[in-house]
Amino acid sequence: MAKLNIIFHGTFVFSLTKEEGKRTGYIVKVPEIGGHQYRAGNWLGEVALPVRELKRSEVALPAPELKRSEVALPVRELKRGEVALPAPELKLVGAEKGEATLDPNKNVIVKRGKTTREILTTITLPMPEGVSTPRCVTLRLPLQGSADRESKSGPGKVAADVSDPKNEIQLGDDERSSAEASGPIEKKIGALQIFTYEVKDVSKLKVTGLNWEPAVVGGYVNLHFFAAHEHHGTGNVHQHVKEAFDECMAVSGCKAKLDEVVLGGSELCKEDLPPGVLPEETEGLESRTRRMAQMGRMWKEKRDLNLLWFDSESLDSDPDACTDSGDC
Repeated sequence: MAKLNIIFHGTFVFSLTKEEGKRTGYIVKVPEIGGHQYRAGNWLGEVALPVRELKRSEVALPAPELKRSEVALPVRELKRGEVALPAPELKLVGAEKGEATLDPNKNVIVKRGKTTREILTTITLPMPEGVSTPRCVTLRLPLQGSADRESKSGPGKVAADVSDPKNEIQLGDDERSSAEASGPIEKKIGALQIFTYEVKDVSKLKVTGLNWEPAVVGGYVNLHFFAAHEHHGTGNVHQHVKEAFDECMAVSGCKAKLDEVVLGGSELCKEDLPPGVLPEETEGLESRTRRMAQMGRMWKEKRDLNLLWFDSESLDSDPDACTDSGDC
């Protein structure tokens, strides 16, 4: 008997699945965001996440017709191109089904619409026993087309597109007062999601399509998924957040778009971490990469590696700006 914690770092879309009106699980979709790295595995040992690839192809053009004026014999040519292969489909096996769902106070929950948007990977999960969102960013959301709130949306919701009011963003109880007032909406969006499951037999626990071996520590197994920048460089963080948000909405079949980005803080709430997850495990890929480089220097200098995650480290306050999204 063990507990499994699946920790999602960065930009994911969580699509709730139902059968006969009952919730059965989530399909986690990995959208393609410029500059993102995609990894999965045990902490500090994550490997490349299987993603959709482009297959080079050659298409035969029609045979040309011979003309009298031509000297060289024209021949049929091959046109080279690239064809997108289907996105890999990963699936969690060996975990017990629960009943927990994403918190609308900490996530963007939308009514799913039709979409043909390409994604990189899907991960099929049963309903979790518990869901926690220990890190959020706060965005001010003047959504394009959201001015006609009351007549199109009803209480507690904001029309994502006035021309198509079926696409809606659900507000949590804590956010409804902001929606009723004029001005932009203060919306929290999860930047770190943790799904918890009960596992009766760890030997049967696996993710099909992923080269992963569960490691039990103190009765807990932690599996990490990353879809985030390894380094931001000199890029525009606000523009990146807008692109990531808009792409998640497109993957969800929602027409909402960010009109303005004003980032709030994204401090880790340690009280929201489930048992078995260390605060150090929640670090984003960008700051962790720098920390691992620092570890190499400390090892060469024969310094105490226990100081690597010391509270006074400047790297500790380097939150990620990438966000998550959910739909229902």
